[in-house]
Amino acid sequence: QSYHIIVTNDDGIDSPGLRAAVKAALPLGHVTIVAPSHQQTGTGRGLFGERALSLNPLEYHLNGKQIRAYHCECSPALIVRHSLRTIFKDHRPDLLDK
Repeated sequence: QSYHIIVTNDDGIDSPGLRAAVKAALPLGHVTIVAPSHQQTGTGRGLFGERALSLNPLEYHLNGKQIRAYHCECSPALIVRHSLRTIFKDHRPDLLDK
């Protein structure tokens, strides 16, 4: 069985830690990344940022695979909430990893 996994973080879309988490999750199923545009360390549960902003798609490649990825100028919790209300509104992920 293949799981659908959302991977996020509070260090930003370009962080090495996010790449490591995605690499670890790839063998488990289909991975989608939703992360803040920039570092938001220590703000993981805060709901701040422009609530009207949209999720910006990003080309994200790891180990020769293209991975569906989005970023937004907001906190990690807000971007996860945005993604659950938009791109995942019809099919909830099986796992959310931060």
